Amino acid sequence: MSSNQLSRGEFWLVSAALGVLFATLLLAAALALAVLGVRFGLVPGPALNITFGNFQVVAQTNSYPDCNPRVATCAAQHQQPGSALPRYYSLWVVTTQKVAGPGSSQEQYGGARVFAMQAGP
Repeated sequence: MSSNQLSRGEFWLVSAALGVLFATLLLAAALALAVLGVRFGLVPGPALNITFGNFQVVAQTNSYPDCNPRVATCAAQHQQPGSALPRYYSLWVVTTQKVAGPGSSQEQYGGARVFAMQAGP
């Protein structure tokens, strides 16, 4: 009779691999539930404003997903309370450039929307 028992080192390696697999599956399930919660309006999407040098990652819920959140006219639209328009959770990568103007330098914003999803029914 042969016995195929795992050595102590193999046991810990298999246990660690199963633990990492379980944690990954748990994280994927939590992420899927969070996306569904935002999509159906049960929880608000997280508001982000992270700066990486000349780049900013901006995420917010508003009624204008195609409008760059750093442009002044779009920022004014975001502040209108009680809008009957549908709400969207959008993620933007915004670039900032200094432009020399007459007498002073101004900032110009560019970038792209990475993600947009309707938030709520």
